[in-house]
Amino acid sequence: MLKEARKDPLKGDKFRHYRYKGLIKKRYGITIEQYDKMFEEQNGSCAICKKICKHGVLFGKRLSVDHDHNTKFVRGLLCQKCNRGLGLFNDNTEIMEEAIKYIIRAKQNEQKTK
Repeated sequence: MLKEARKDPLKGDKFRHYRYKGLIKKRYGITIEQYDKMFEEQNGSCAICKKICKHGVLFGKRLSVDHDHNTKFVRGLLCQKCNRGLGLFNDNTEIMEEAIKYIIRAKQNEQKTK
């Protein structure tokens, strides 16, 4: 029965939605209604890059629930790229600021060579 539900597109969507409801509650402590409210408050877009996420899906994925790994505080919804970017910088604002300075310096040097 379960495998059949996954094969049927309509039943499969319901199964994935039901499974996701449990996942976000267990992992992040929020309900699907809270997720939907954040999605609406962010106008259906990533909280960082502002790319619109049609029907909750961007790049074939839902917007990720971004949270502080230490406190578990849910900060917002991010696309996969922005969420991974924060993770790769370990949420370290000093390193992120240095990365910004690095990009600005490189762009200024590029402009000088033109």
